Amino acid sequence: MKSSELNTENESEKPLTPSYLITLYFIANGPKYGYQIIQLLKKRNYREWLDIKDSAIYRSLHQLEKRGLISSEIKKRASQSAQRVYTITPLGQKVYSTQIFNILSQPSQSRSLFELGVSALTVLERDQLLKALSTHRNYLNQRCKYLQNIVETLEHITEIRESEPTRLIGKTPISNIPIKNIGVIHALFDRPYNLIQAEIQWLDKFIQQIEENPDFPELKVS
Repeated sequence: MKSSELNTENESEKPLTPSYLITLYFIANGPKYGYQIIQLLKKRNYREWLDIKDSAIYRSLHQLEKRGLISSEIKKRASQSAQRVYTITPLGQKVYSTQIFNILSQPSQSRSLFELGVSALTVLERDQLLKALSTHRNYLNQRCKYLQNIVETLEHITEIRESEPTRLIGKTPISNIPIKNIGVIHALFDRPYNLIQAEIQWLDKFIQQIEENPDFPELKVS
């Protein structure tokens, strides 16, 4: 096997960060400059489910070009200053498609701090523990209602666009939501909505277990 082929395979298997992936996503759909990617992040509500700062996008552009996944050139346009425009390379397209396949085919390996909190819950008094879990549930309930409203709006987007064209989905006017991508957009909100519903059910069961067992969390084992 040629060394260049080996390097390509190794590059494909290196996990990319969310900021790298979202940057590649936008560039894979056509050449982009940095500020344009940031504006698209805001316009399309990606920050509803991705915690990515503007500075991370510029760092991603630099690193992705360094790794040969994108290339850039300075372009001048009439009445505007010169801008560095980025284009995905054949290697970048291969790496990007491989990464997306891996993400969709494998369960997420990420873990939340909540699991750490559960493992250490004996540090809290019983009342403190119930208060913390109740507060967590209230937050989840609010988030669930917010997502439910968006999901139901997307499911009736055609009628709502005609009757309420100024309604917002997150911070985006419903009239700006691309109908051709509605299935993808719906999935992005429907999945967390269903996951939060399941989490609320688990939390209700856990809280009930604590309330009904006075020895919890130090359960006696026979």
